[in-house]
Amino acid sequence: MTINFNYSNSTLGFGNPVTNQDKNAYISIFDFGSQAEQSTGPYALKLIDVYNHELVTLHFNAQAGNFSLTVPYFSTIQKMQVFENNNQTPILEQDLSSVNTCNANGVCEFEKGESGAGCIIDCGITNPTYSAQTKALLNKNNGVIKDETGKVVLTEVKQSSAVTWGIITAIALVTAGGVFLYIRHRRYER
Repeated sequence: MTINFNYSNSTLGFGNPVTNQDKNAYISIFDFGSQAEQSTGPYALKLIDVYNHELVTLHFNAQAGNFSLTVPYFSTIQKMQVFENNNQTPILEQDLSSVNTCNANGVCEFEKGESGAGCIIDCGITNPTYSAQTKALLNKNNGVIKDETGKVVLTEVKQSSAVTWGIITAIALVTAGGVFLYIRHRRYER
């Protein structure tokens, strides 16, 4: 993801806002993390998620005029903040909720851009909860939603009865084993 800045007259500001076109998948988040840890400079850029947790911090030097920083895109990104000289109060802040593809609210909402690939937290889990609009679209399209190119972007996940019976069987076996051990233990106490 590209973050645009402008630095003039000893003042740092945001350049053009981040847009959907700026979203780029970073090849290795771990490589970026090690780069970010080694970064230096009087400014720190922090990306914050929908839970208000820090995703990444990158220290940098301002360059005269317009300049950009490339950071990984996170589907749950909410905002970015810029700090100067380890100050605890941000000097710049920008809402990025318009570019996130996952609000992490426990409901798979295709109408808000969520999909199994872009929002694993809401859509890529076993037996997800679907919004009414997403459920209607899945029902209309036999459990599959495709993008304009025909690529499948969301497939309805249903918990099979075999999984349900497997869970019930496991609970019954654990309970029976516990009862057996309890009776056996009581018998030897006498």
